[in-house]
Amino acid sequence: MQLSLVAAPFDDPNFIYEIKHDGLRALAYISDGSCALFSRKNNHYRSFLTLLDSLARLNTPAILDGEIACLDAEGRSHFWPLMGRKTQVSFYAFDLLWLGDKDLRGNRLLSRPFSEEAILRVN
Repeated sequence: MQLSLVAAPFDDPNFIYEIKHDGLRALAYISDGSCALFSRKNNHYRSFLTLLDSLARLNTPAILDGEIACLDAEGRSHFWPLMGRKTQVSFYAFDLLWLGDKDLRGNRLLSRPFSEEAILRVN
């Protein structure tokens, strides 16, 4: 879709929105006390050790679609500190694709048990 200038933001009750963070989109695969993070192109994110450990502690098999972001004191995301891997990172989960032994992808988004944006902050 081509970008175009509009007079006002698009708003429609039949659409839902998510915040666009300046981060790395990732799928989190949580199972058996461990977590693996993968990009859309299937690159394995291995260097976010604290984040991986924190997500693994959720202790429920799940697949989360979200974004890894680095936030400043005002809660704004910044890409370059994230790339240095030397700062606190957050994982914003936008969607729950799998929970326990249930594939939730066929369910309507707003009827899934996890339909609102959630954040897990890692120190």
